[in-house]
Amino acid sequence: MIEGFVNEDLEPVIEIELIFEDRAERTFAIIDTGFNGYLCLAENLIDKMDLSYIGTDFFELGNGEIVENDVFSGRIIFDKMERNVLVTLSTSSDVLIGTSLLKAKTLFIDFIDRRVEVRDKE
Repeated sequence: MIEGFVNEDLEPVIEIELIFEDRAERTFAIIDTGFNGYLCLAENLIDKMDLSYIGTDFFELGNGEIVENDVFSGRIIFDKMERNVLVTLSTSSDVLIGTSLLKAKTLFIDFIDRRVEVRDKE
C-alpha cells in the first residue's frame, strides 16, 4: 500500500521514485484522475532521466484543447516495484501520475482527514 496526503490545493499526492541513469530519486507526484496516461514530468527532467523516445501522441487537455506531445519510455519505482512506463513531458514543474499507472489499484482519497491510499484490490 502507498500512503499519501491531500495538499493545500486539494490535490492527492503520493511519493514515487524516478530512476535516473545513476540513481533513484524520491519525488512527490500529484494523482491526476483526468490524465489517462502513466506519468507526466517537467521538461527539464528529460536530460537527467534515462528516457527513450517513442514518438508522439495526441492528448486532450482539461479545457478541450488537443495537443501533440512527445512520448518517452522511462523507469520508476512505484509501490516498491520497478516499472517501465510511458512518459509525457510538460512545461509545468509538477509530476503527474495518470490513471494508467493506477489501473490495477484501488484509490482512496479522504479529503476531510487529508489522506490518500493506493492499494492492491482486496
